Amino acid sequence: MGQNCSCVQDVAEDAHGRSGPAGESVPPYAVTPCPDPIVNAMVRRNNPPNKGQHYLLYKKGRAPSDITFSETDETKKKTTRLVKRKIKPESNNTTQVYAIRSAEERKCSVVSEQRPLRPEQRQVHATPTPVIRKKRKNSFLEQVINDECIDLTVDPYVLNHMSQKPQKKIKDWVCVSEEFDIHVCDTGLTHSECDALVQTTEQVCKGNYAAYTYAKQTLGCREFPLLAHACWEPVHRVTHSIWDSFPDSKKLQLDDREPHIVKYDISKKERQKLDMHTDKSEWTFLIALSDGCGLDYHGGGTYFEALNSTVHVQRGHALIFPGKLRHCGQCITQGLRFLLVGFLVDKQQRQSVQQQQLQITKQQSSNSKFSGQSSSDDTMSA
Repeated sequence: MGQNCSCVQDVAEDAHGRSGPAGESVPPYAVTPCPDPIVNAMVRRNNPPNKGQHYLLYKKGRAPSDITFSETDETKKKTTRLVKRKIKPESNNTTQVYAIRSAEERKCSVVSEQRPLRPEQRQVHATPTPVIRKKRKNSFLEQVINDECIDLTVDPYVLNHMSQKPQKKIKDWVCVSEEFDIHVCDTGLTHSECDALVQTTEQVCKGNYAAYTYAKQTLGCREFPLLAHACWEPVHRVTHSIWDSFPDSKKLQLDDREPHIVKYDISKKERQKLDMHTDKSEWTFLIALSDGCGLDYHGGGTYFEALNSTVHVQRGHALIFPGKLRHCGQCITQGLRFLLVGFLVDKQQRQSVQQQQLQITKQQSSNSKFSGQSSSDDTMSA
């Protein structure tokens, strides 16, 4: 189904990293690696110049920035491959795994030799054939942003909408670890579409996010109909890719509170990272709306305790893994990082567990009432 972490490309090892104060050891997930010049150069070589995402943030009195949707998909002729980098600080051995898009090698075109044209033929061949270009059809996201006949009163995440076959499938699927079922897929989101999702998020909440458990800046997409519809297509596409890749997951559905946006920034220490945790889900997917490696932010990545590795993805990539795996969001040192997150759960099993708990609670309450009534009868008889 893809590449295993043992088969990914190894780049020359580095010896950068940090240890704790006064020589104290630091957990591997707390080590923030220095910028990796080799990987950064590879990412920049295969990505257009980026000015960061600060201009997309909500600011009172400032109109939203105009986002020009590209006529061609920047990632269309690029495939995703994995690059593994080893970091050896004094007390820890950690690995950085990067999912990087790279352009496919073009085949050399062979030009056949032809006889020179006669004068009467030259006039015919000198006239270029007109190229008829089809008008580009707006994507679903563009239709939502431009308010083109989208009914915002409908919940797009109900089962009858989610069960529809996606118009476009994911482009690439690579396996980071077969043992722990960690995968990366390319959703096909372009840079402009990711920017549109970030700007829509900032505009609907006016820059005000909620703090929920480990995520200190999070926003439920279903609370805002415009954002819910804008995020539907990539979430729908990734959900179907999980259903198709793992037959046992077809009974899973998106949790009622999903999807949600997570924002990292450096305004406060607790907003730079997510602490180690597990998710209450069978499968979790994180869709990157920002680029690392110094394009939109420095640092970051998702650290997996079982793998002892941090996985870095690019815009439009989705990181897929079982929710029971302990993981954390690594600290960013500069810039902004946005993620579109979704949890797939077994609603039938959850409902049966809730019913069992409710029955146990009722039985306990009835037993306590019965014991209280019998004790009062005893006192009356005495």
